[in-house]
Amino acid sequence: MELHHLVGEGARIDALRPSQDRIRQIQRDHWYTYPRADAVLGYMERLFQHARIDRMPNLQVIGESMSGKTRLLNRFAQELHQPVVDSRLAADYRPVVMFDAPINASAQALLQEMLIAVNAPFPASANPTRLMAIVETVYRRIETRVLIIDEIQHIVRGSGKQQRELRDQIKLIGNRLRISIVAAGIPEASNAFASDPQLSNRFHRLELKRWHINNQEDLKYAVAIIKSWQETCPLKKPSQLLQEAIIQRIFDETGGLFGHVIGYLKLASEYAIVSGDEHIHEGTLRKMGWRIPDEVDNKYFVA
Repeated sequence: MELHHLVGEGARIDALRPSQDRIRQIQRDHWYTYPRADAVLGYMERLFQHARIDRMPNLQVIGESMSGKTRLLNRFAQELHQPVVDSRLAADYRPVVMFDAPINASAQALLQEMLIAVNAPFPASANPTRLMAIVETVYRRIETRVLIIDEIQHIVRGSGKQQRELRDQIKLIGNRLRISIVAAGIPEASNAFASDPQLSNRFHRLELKRWHINNQEDLKYAVAIIKSWQETCPLKKPSQLLQEAIIQRIFDETGGLFGHVIGYLKLASEYAIVSGDEHIHEGTLRKMGWRIPDEVDNKYFVA
């Protein structure tokens, strides 16, 4: 079978696998590099390599839902800086720890989540002072250098008192452990630290913005990712993803949000296999059952 539309021997071999194997491959997590993601990863790597000082630099990452934020954070924590968990060692090695900010916005809940993230036991009745002592012991033992707190917008949903306590606790964690903190969330989280100038000044801010169809740079990188998908997706026939009308449709139905673009390509590819077409065309996009998400609107037309 001729598979010249695919780039690389591995992609051609994958295209010959059974349908269900190919669908599972399509469904798995994928990573594609582009400038905004590279900027965030590069800054996080700078934090990771930073000398330990009294006031460690930090980062706040802001992105809409489905902007690719959590996939990027997971790549840094789980792929670029993998933990080493081995019962033969005196302690696990977890250079980067990632967890979601608790919905119950309290200092106690934050510290509990820090310990749960590394499978460390703690007394259920322990107060924040006791929990912080355990956190210090555990995190020094596992040699953590960067702490990633996702869904940081939960902080701003608490009462004024709870927000102050959480901000003070985050400062204390950074000061005591001398580690860098990456706080990530949706735009609602933009002002999570604004009312505390001392804390706000410690967080450099980067945004993962949606791609704008009328921005040539955005369009270039979006098309590059779609082209890469087309060249490696295990379909047996060449797809038509790079046609201007299809590029326009992808933007229209995903709003230029990275996570939705990848989800769209996955669904189209799965449908191409299940339907027997083995390639993506205009009819695929009409029939595959994509439901335009709530986040999709005309924002991507505004540069």
